[in-house]
Amino acid sequence: MHAVEFFTFSWFSWPGLPPLLDAIFNWSSSSFWVALISSLAGAHFLSDKTAETGAFNFPVNFIALFLCASLSNWLARDMPLPLDPAVQLPAVLSMIGMTFAGVTIIWIVKRG
Repeated sequence: MHAVEFFTFSWFSWPGLPPLLDAIFNWSSSSFWVALISSLAGAHFLSDKTAETGAFNFPVNFIALFLCASLSNWLARDMPLPLDPAVQLPAVLSMIGMTFAGVTIIWIVKRG
């Protein structure tokens, strides 16, 4: 196994999963890495706005952003957009999901 094969997660699969769950856990594409890196950066910036909530704001922000980025990539995986499917499409879809999560987190923190 080469390094490229290892970091694409093509070796990581759970055989026997239903088709919908198999599509969620398909980490063989670049959408996982785009969502992960975008979520880390977004959680860093969002933590500045939610610093008053305590020490666990970065992990909570990261998990929420990553879940929404992954969910938006999964929901719109078959949407025909004139973008490169390797990097541009996952980046746009991740930003859409993370925007929804970030605005919701800020609204909850500022309201409470």
